[in-house]
Amino acid sequence: MNTLKSYDWSSIDINCVHNIINSTRSDLLDKNLNPISITKKIRTAFRENGVPILIKTEINESVVPSKVMIGGFYEGYKDKKNKKFITIIMHYHSNSKIKVKSKIFETIKNHITDTLMHEIVHLRQYRRRNYKVISGFMSYAESATKRNNQEYLGHQDEIDAYSFNIACDLIRTYKKDKKAIVKYLNSDLDDERRRKTVFRTYLETFDWNHNHKIIKSLKKKIIHYLPYAELGKPYKTSDWLKK
Repeated sequence: MNTLKSYDWSSIDINCVHNIINSTRSDLLDKNLNPISITKKIRTAFRENGVPILIKTEINESVVPSKVMIGGFYEGYKDKKNKKFITIIMHYHSNSKIKVKSKIFETIKNHITDTLMHEIVHLRQYRRRNYKVISGFMSYAESATKRNNQEYLGHQDEIDAYSFNIACDLIRTYKKDKKAIVKYLNSDLDDERRRKTVFRTYLETFDWNHNHKIIKSLKKKIIHYLPYAELGKPYKTSDWLKK
């Protein structure tokens, strides 16, 4: 049943999501599992905790067979109609048979958490402007792929949501060392040996240009969200989060 009567999304924070996923640890860790089993265990944990999201399995041949890729989306028209509107997608290769070691478990946990918090940012954006869709960034890149990537990542809604995700990643990496975070944000990161991050994806998409207006806007938002990342959620009030 996908009908959603009411839910207080301000009750969700990073620790809450981590605790829900950690409750599956004994069922998943060091087990050889097929994709449906992994998704089902995590779906059940969220359902038992009353979090009204959809969690689905999708086969994606670009995923490494031994790994899981996490995606998700928010659907404003479903939110408006009081139906479940946040979906988490767990992508697997068709030949996946995964032994969930500790590192894979932690990766799944962090990626589901980041995705859910990202979509909660979107629900707040849409509700506060009464579900109005706003125009985005227009790219003039020659490549169609690059234009699409720039227009997606350059949209103000995505800058806002990804900024919180990046801030969380930086807090995990550098703790509360703001100087180290600022140094990282201003560094030349065009080196494939560096860890792949959302921030590096932004830089690559916008030609590693720290002076590009999208990158400047992104950095400003990341700094804004650092204390929120420490708090564990991208909001300090429950405005637009209760319905």
